[in-house]
Amino acid sequence: MKRIVIILTVSALVLFAGTSVAYYNTSSLGYDNANLFEIYDGGFRLLEFDVNYNEIKHIADEICKKAPDKFITI
Repeated sequence: MKRIVIILTVSALVLFAGTSVAYYNTSSLGYDNANLFEIYDGGFRLLEFDVNYNEIKHIADEICKKAPDKFITI
């Protein structure tokens, strides 16, 4: 079981590294400032995905409102 976890972890890291290199190479052709990871006041940007802290807080608040006080897991 341990070998499977190690193989999956290494595969995920290799996939992420390859994707990052490919993104950087192709985006640097279009413009000079090709950032893989950027932090700004309201959140951060990873590759082309913007993550806004206020949106995450809003979504978490909505889930807390709709979720029952005690979860029953089976």
